[in-house]
Amino acid sequence: MKKMRRADGSRKIKLAKTLTKAIIAVIICFVLGFIPAMNISGTLNGKDNSGVVFAKNERHLDTANLGGRNTMPKDKDANGQNLEDEHRFPRRTISVGGSSIMAVRTDGTVMIDGYALDLTDGADEVGGWEDIVSVACNLFLRGLQSDGTVECLSYGDETFKDICEWEDIVDIAAGGYTGEFAVGLKSDGTLVMAGNDYNYGQYDVEEWTDIISISAGGQHTAGLKADGTVLVAGDIKYDDMYVKDKIKIEEWKDIVAIDSGVWQVVGLKSDGTVVAFGPNYDGRCDVEEWTDIVAVCAGEYNTVGLRADGTVLVAGGQYFKQEDVDDWKDIVAISCDHAHIVGLKSDGTVVAAGESFPEFDPKHESGLENWCDIRLPDDNRAEEIK
Repeated sequence: MKKMRRADGSRKIKLAKTLTKAIIAVIICFVLGFIPAMNISGTLNGKDNSGVVFAKNERHLDTANLGGRNTMPKDKDANGQNLEDEHRFPRRTISVGGSSIMAVRTDGTVMIDGYALDLTDGADEVGGWEDIVSVACNLFLRGLQSDGTVECLSYGDETFKDICEWEDIVDIAAGGYTGEFAVGLKSDGTLVMAGNDYNYGQYDVEEWTDIISISAGGQHTAGLKADGTVLVAGDIKYDDMYVKDKIKIEEWKDIVAIDSGVWQVVGLKSDGTVVAFGPNYDGRCDVEEWTDIVAVCAGEYNTVGLRADGTVLVAGGQYFKQEDVDDWKDIVAISCDHAHIVGLKSDGTVVAAGESFPEFDPKHESGLENWCDIRLPDDNRAEEIK
């Protein structure tokens, strides 16, 4: 009888051990199978690779897929734009250059102000543009359409006729002192150019690949690569001082957004700090102490940074300085040129500082203070600031 009890107890112990091992095996299989299936990604300090502002911890960027766009997902944001586009390529809904300003409205049409209106019936022509998702302004006006084609107001300049044939474009930039050349980024990470070369070298981009964002200065083209490095073609100089030193820019790392002034290039790093290279006699490159930056822009005499709290920092200054933007709040996007800075607010209105823009075309609104319903770069960011 005692032997039977011992045998029965031994069987129970063995059974318990077997069940324990089985449970542990199931748990291990579940964990090992679940982890690879997780969508592991990280935010880049509350912004995407283009410098477009995102609400922190609300949207994530898969940095492994920055170099191209293979699929067109069905998911769209409140403005009807594909969310995957927003993750990978910039959407500049406001742009200032050549003393002109452009902005994309929520319905895909475009508002303009400044000298462009004085040169031709620009308001009438640009007023007919539709389905615009991004703009680039430098006297000549360009608008990127949702189908990857580009509208261009070039005042009859035949050097820009190729722009009308561009396809599969995901980003555009305007360069030159008064818009003499244009750059287009294709979805495969390569570039196309149009306009005047002037032999500065800004057209030497044929071998560039894996580009996710572009900018253009007075005599140069800059491209941000998917690995966070930056390429530059053409001259970055002032009185021939900086041509040979542009290699310093190509040593930058962890860059998530770029912009170009006439002479300088500015980079936003993934940790929210900023790097800048160019002439600095006026302090335009004094950005070493900036933190918590989510977007940058560069003019001829300034570098401007947008902070995560919706305020704005300015380095350098001639036509506008830090004190001109000290009271700005709720800003979600910025743009600047040699004499102007504009900020897009979370409510879709616009603020500006610097030289006064000419009167708006009387056929339309009477000034920037009346602009409204400007498309925001990201709806989550606007909700965070409100």
